[in-house]
Amino acid sequence: MHILRSKQEVSKIIEDSKTTPVFLLKHSLTCPVSSAAHSSFGDFSKNNPGIPCYVVHIQENRDISNHIAEVTGIRHASPQAILLSGGTAVWNESHYGITGDSLKQASS
Repeated sequence: MHILRSKQEVSKIIEDSKTTPVFLLKHSLTCPVSSAAHSSFGDFSKNNPGIPCYVVHIQENRDISNHIAEVTGIRHASPQAILLSGGTAVWNESHYGITGDSLKQASS
């Protein structure tokens, strides 16, 4: 997993998603629900090395989190997983819906 730190990185992964699906996770560093989602996301990333996975720490990069909401049209939630494909968001889930099974199903 790679931590996103700039809007330019977001633009690049949106562009990259035109050829390879990409997952994003908006992660709160202080929320236990987000911690569980982060763990599931990390396990998914390890078990699916061919699918790029990125994380935004919202407390440190709220502007990037807001930018993702603007460019995807998906209202912000935390935790929130988003699948980008073809340059657009094609799936998203939040809170307890972020599980290994939901990520795997979205990626297939």
